[in-house]
Amino acid sequence: MPPFALRHHYGWASELKLARARLNFSDAAIRAHSAAPEAALLHQANVSVAALAEAFRQAVQLGYPYSAVTIADDAQHCLLDNFVTQLCRMSGRQFPLVVVCIDLRVYALCQSLQRSGTAASLGNAAGSPLPLFCVPVQGAGAPRARDGHFGRSETKGGGSAIGRGGLRRTQERWYADLVWLKPALMWLGVALGLSIIWSDLDVLHVQSPLPAFRWDADAASMEWICETGQPNMASTGFGIVHPSGLAAAAEWARMRGVVYDRSHASYAKYNEQGALWLLNERARPRMQLYKCLPKDMFLSGCGWRIQPWRLTERHYWSLHFSCLRDKRRSMRQAGLWRPSRPGCAAGEV
Repeated sequence: MPPFALRHHYGWASELKLARARLNFSDAAIRAHSAAPEAALLHQANVSVAALAEAFRQAVQLGYPYSAVTIADDAQHCLLDNFVTQLCRMSGRQFPLVVVCIDLRVYALCQSLQRSGTAASLGNAAGSPLPLFCVPVQGAGAPRARDGHFGRSETKGGGSAIGRGGLRRTQERWYADLVWLKPALMWLGVALGLSIIWSDLDVLHVQSPLPAFRWDADAASMEWICETGQPNMASTGFGIVHPSGLAAAAEWARMRGVVYDRSHASYAKYNEQGALWLLNERARPRMQLYKCLPKDMFLSGCGWRIQPWRLTERHYWSLHFSCLRDKRRSMRQAGLWRPSRPGCAAGEV
């Protein structure tokens, strides 16, 4: 396989050669990843490892050794529209986005955003289009695990994090199925050699987060937005895992169903986020598995408030609209609800 021309490489120049060497999209590598236990949740959700690998390969072919990933289902189609539109408008360096589409409606929307030129015509302050890749689940319609639960999202309007329905919503089987795809998707991208950025759809980026990441394996192999008011409690709504974090990503992807001891029993209700907290406590040195992104620039949690002047003057980088009953209203009040489709802009869920 010829070396990739990584013209969009970001980070230390000394890592460029390593970045080229670690990327591997050979048929043998993809088959090995598909057979790995970390891919089990992808198979259960009917997500094609080969299709994901192809999306990542196309991103690398465009010169990016990193990519963002997100998941969208039918209940989140307007959030996806707004998320993509905001990415196109943010200032700074652009990055590719791979959208795993859980049902046909959101896949059609993703393709429409791709075809209509929304991602290309808006561009951003740097004048670069958004490389957008849509990966559908296999089969005709919403994916189902053998027990028939996967993809059944009856609750509407909640977005990707705790919203309408509160913490009880996170205990519903369909929600757990959805969020537990996160570590598996990140593991696959990292195993292929990329740095993988995860972003929930209720995380809106005012500025490109790329300059905020450390890009240094000795400093951090994982970086996450952390809860406001908490010392080191990552929110898995937004973060990055570098190839140096492959072992941790693999362990995280295998943790669904983990049994917590009494002192960590409360973590179970937070699904994949609680599992990451547990990994962080088990890490050596303890609590050093990941680093928190600057909390005054990356806001997350239930208690934060936007200061309009900081938004206007671009002091914020990314805002996580978590723990909110009406995310759309809060985004609109912040001037960050600007989806391209008229139905979404007018207030459709």
